[in-house]
Amino acid sequence: MQGEFLDALGYPEAAHHSYGQGLTTATRLLSQIVTLHRQRSMLHLRQKELQLAWQEARSAECQVGILRGELEYESGRYTDALHSFQHALQLAESLGDIAGMAHAERNLANLLGRQKNIVQAQEHAQNSIKHYQRIGDRFGLAVMYGSLASIYLDTQQFQQAVHYATQALAAAKAFPYYAAIAATNLAEAYFEVGELEQAQTYAYEVLNQEERQPYPYA
Repeated sequence: MQGEFLDALGYPEAAHHSYGQGLTTATRLLSQIVTLHRQRSMLHLRQKELQLAWQEARSAECQVGILRGELEYESGRYTDALHSFQHALQLAESLGDIAGMAHAERNLANLLGRQKNIVQAQEHAQNSIKHYQRIGDRFGLAVMYGSLASIYLDTQQFQQAVHYATQALAAAKAFPYYAAIAATNLAEAYFEVGELEQAQTYAYEVLNQEERQPYPYA
């Protein structure tokens, strides 16, 4: 996700480095998740709790599917990523896993937004937001609001970008990088609609963040 933002904002070298870090991290997490769920599933199996053992196996499959989709997405294999996210969402829904549903819907929104399928991207984004609100995940909300703002910036729907970037900034106060992203989106959106004073205000807010990247062109 960080690589996606940096690339969109005109920092290809930083984006490439971020993508590489993301792939390494995702691969490590993939192994850890499989190991954890296997251990828990085997414990339930030894205790003759077959239903719980199956649930652990399906939870592992869901989370692995999300990570697989993220790897495919960052590798440019968008069709494969779409199938992985859709399968993960189906599994999360069958398990009643709200966090898994929120994450899968968020990834679907990002992927479909990149492909300019705005209607479906909006639908998945709104579902993701509802799930994150239900479980009180402010980090997930900050990321999803920021992603929506970026989608609307990319499609030149600047008022919508302002709306979601404002919500992203409010949710991201505890997360400096994503607060900088939200302020960047606000600076650029306000610049595009000719509200230069507002654009300048948020541009300075970005500069005051501890994060060195990104900086808005506004």
